[in-house]
Amino acid sequence: VSLMVGDRRQDIAGARENGLAAIGVAYGFGSREELGAENPARIVERSSEIVSLLSAD
Repeated sequence: VSLMVGDRRQDIAGARENGLAAIGVAYGFGSREELGAENPARIVERSSEIVSLLSAD
């Protein structure tokens, strides 16, 4: 499974344009609102949440 983790809307849009799921990280440069406008699969507040998502069955 491949996915993009990004903190700006361009990251999420680029993932979609290349057929990848995307997780937005609200602890980077972009805001939650900016990320949400691109409809990522998920928006997380901490990097530990990414680990939990990838470990989930």
